[in-house]
Amino acid sequence: MLAIIVVIIAIGFAVYLNNFNRAVIPKHLTDYEAFAEDDLIPEPLAKELMGLMKEFRDFQSNVDQSKAQGFKPTYEHVGEAQDVLPDGTCAHPLLFPEMTKTKCILPQRVDIGKHYVLTGGLDGVKEKVSEGIDRVSSFGRYTFISDIEKYPAVKSLFSSPKFQAAAKRVCPKNDSYLDTFQFNYIMQVPGQTVAMHLDSPYFWGASRYNFPQWLLVAMVFSNLFKDKFVDQIQVVGYLHEWKEVAKSDGGEFVYYLNSGDIGVVSPKYRSGTFVDGSKVLHAAKIYRPHVKAPHMPKDQDCALKYLGDENWVVQCDQNTMGNYTTNDLRISIVYRARCFDSEQQAREYNDFQNNPDNIMKLENILETFKKDLVATKGHNREALDNMSRLDFAFLLIDTYIRYPLPPKELAFIPWNYCAVPLLVPWTAPFFNAIC
Repeated sequence: MLAIIVVIIAIGFAVYLNNFNRAVIPKHLTDYEAFAEDDLIPEPLAKELMGLMKEFRDFQSNVDQSKAQGFKPTYEHVGEAQDVLPDGTCAHPLLFPEMTKTKCILPQRVDIGKHYVLTGGLDGVKEKVSEGIDRVSSFGRYTFISDIEKYPAVKSLFSSPKFQAAAKRVCPKNDSYLDTFQFNYIMQVPGQTVAMHLDSPYFWGASRYNFPQWLLVAMVFSNLFKDKFVDQIQVVGYLHEWKEVAKSDGGEFVYYLNSGDIGVVSPKYRSGTFVDGSKVLHAAKIYRPHVKAPHMPKDQDCALKYLGDENWVVQCDQNTMGNYTTNDLRISIVYRARCFDSEQQAREYNDFQNNPDNIMKLENILETFKKDLVATKGHNREALDNMSRLDFAFLLIDTYIRYPLPPKELAFIPWNYCAVPLLVPWTAPFFNAIC
């Protein structure tokens, strides 16, 4: 009888997994798509951009973009900061040391990492939390453009007629003036991926210069700040000189279509993908999925460094964690611009942001969320007011930031059961034995 009951439960669970909707995307984030352009980057220009990348040399791990982006936001956290332990580590598995290494805070994109380690990402990987964090700890160099004349190769690409025409297709029809503000180099070593995410958004009165990026993303998902939202364009151009892209190597750019289906773009050399990444959910499949990503302890400073002669090394606090050549890397240059109706409106936005009096107050943002949690989510106001800021931060992430689960074609079980000890620590001996 017990065996029959177990079989019935198993069959019911299987039917449930096969039929429930794994991509419940808010309606206001379902009206946009992405498109690709082959031969976007001329060959000589691609060589110049690769040369510039090597001149930069050091690329910080993206696990904490507060270090990678090179500046400290006005509000680096929402009040969840805890003292670093005497051994330099953080007590909570999802807290990381901030730049001074005196406090532990949530990483800028904890929304991405948390979702990835609990679900296994788009590929539905079943692995320990530390291994999942290593997979999403790709590397980046963020350059915020105040004088693009310093980078003639970048200026040449961004100003080319083909590039401009394609980029303006993404902006709203009446907001086709491109206010360029950033370009990045983003790189993955074998075994790494770009997890499902929205790009860091911009609002009138709020940006990554002011607030943690996970909070900005929660603001987008909630749609509570839509009147202040600024449209933007992201272009991902591929510089890795793979003459052919083997399907087994993975690394494809993936995005969710209006229907909830998935669009896939091959990362071909010199091609580009165009999207408003702050409104379209997107990711990359694991690059060379059968290779183990280098381990990068979360309490150490880790970076990908160019040594010269096409050799690269991943180092964490001066310890070498992996050696690579240029041909081992998945390399992209990312262009980002805001969409405005005119150059004048772009100037108005930048002048507005540069006035501290115009920046939203953190407590006002949190108060807006609290009112919505009570009015539409059934939460008790007193309980919210008495909640620790760390618990409240996770409540915001879990309530509003709802990234899709792995599609059933790639993962029958859409949760990474190897991450259960993160939520239920006493189960660690069992799951460590099977994962």
